Amino acid sequence: PLLLPIHPFHSLHNTAPSKVHWCNSSSAQIYRNHRSGSMGALTPSSSPATACPEKTSKSFLANLVERMNPQTCLGTNHTNEDDFGAMVMTILDDLKSENSRSSALEQLYKMCDANHKYNRIPMVCTSEWNIIESLTECLSYESDPRMTLLILNDLSIPFENKAVMCLGPSSNVLLDAVLKVIQNGENESYLCCILLMNLSFLEDARIKLVEYKGGLDDSKSLLRTMELLLKTYSQFLDKKVFSVEGEAVRWTTGLLRNLTSTEQGAIVVSKTDIPSLILSYVRDSNKPLHEWTLDSLEDLSLQVLVNLATHEQSAECLKLLKAQHAFDFIVNQQAQERSIHVVRASFLQMHLQ
Repeated sequence: PLLLPIHPFHSLHNTAPSKVHWCNSSSAQIYRNHRSGSMGALTPSSSPATACPEKTSKSFLANLVERMNPQTCLGTNHTNEDDFGAMVMTILDDLKSENSRSSALEQLYKMCDANHKYNRIPMVCTSEWNIIESLTECLSYESDPRMTLLILNDLSIPFENKAVMCLGPSSNVLLDAVLKVIQNGENESYLCCILLMNLSFLEDARIKLVEYKGGLDDSKSLLRTMELLLKTYSQFLDKKVFSVEGEAVRWTTGLLRNLTSTEQGAIVVSKTDIPSLILSYVRDSNKPLHEWTLDSLEDLSLQVLVNLATHEQSAECLKLLKAQHAFDFIVNQQAQERSIHVVRASFLQMHLQ
C-alpha cells in the first residue's frame, strides 16, 4: 500500500499487548527452509485469533472467554524466545549481503506488519541486536529505500520504540539517513515525513527534533529541511490528483503540529517561513469544509496555527501576517454547526485580535 499505516500516528491504538507473543518454532523453521531454498515464500504464522479451535458445544460466553485465553488460542504452538531471536539475527545477517538483502527486508516487513504488531517492541527494545542500525545501513546503500522505510514506520509506532529510535545510541545515524533521503528529493520522502511525525509523538523527542543539526542556524538542519520541503512541494497541492509530494507536505504539517505543541518549539518555528506556508494551506484551500477530515492538510494546518497562537511570542508572526481575517469564512459557513474547525477558527480570531 502507498501509505502504511493509514493513521501512523495513532500510537495508542497500536501498542503491543502486555504479554509478548514470540515467533513460534514452526515460523523460524519456515524461514530457515526458505533461506536454504527448500521452500517457497515465507508464510506468516497464524495469529492467536485464527488458531483458536471452534467450540460449538459450549455457550457463546464460555466460548468467547476461552478464545481470550492465550493458552487456548496458541494451542500446541508453544512460543519460543530463542527461535524468535535466532530468526531475527539470521535476517539481519542477510541484510549485509546484496544478494539476500531484498528477500530479508520482505521477511522483516512481514514480521512487524499489522498482523504481527506484537513483534515490534521485542524487535527494537533489546540489547541482543540493533535492528535500527541495520536498517539505517540499508537506507545508505539501497537504491530503493521504500521497503526499509515501511519497516521503520511500523517499528516507530509503539511508544517504547520511539524512545530507542529518537533518543537511543543509533538515533542520530537514523535521523541523518532520513534527512538525506528528503534532501535528495526521493519519492519516498513522504515516508520519511511519516516516520519523523511518528517519533515526534514522544514528548521528550520534540526539542531534539526542533534543534537537530543546528535548528535555525544551519540550512541542512531538520527544521530548515522541512521548511524547504514545504516551499518546494506546495506547488503540487493545486493538482487534483494524488501525489507523493502532496503527501510529504501533509505529513510534514503533522510533524510541525507535534513540534509546535511545546512553547519552545512554537517559538523556534515562528522564526521561519513555515507559518506563512501553513496559513496559506487554510486560506487558499479549494476543498469544501466538509472535506476537512481528520488528518487532512487543512485539519493539521489549523492545529499548527492554534499552537502558534497559544504563546504570545510565537503568535506575533501570525499577527504580522494579519492571519486573524483568514478564518472568517470558516466561522461564517459553519457557525451553526460548531464543528471543531469553527472552535479552532474562533480561538485564532480571539487570540490574534
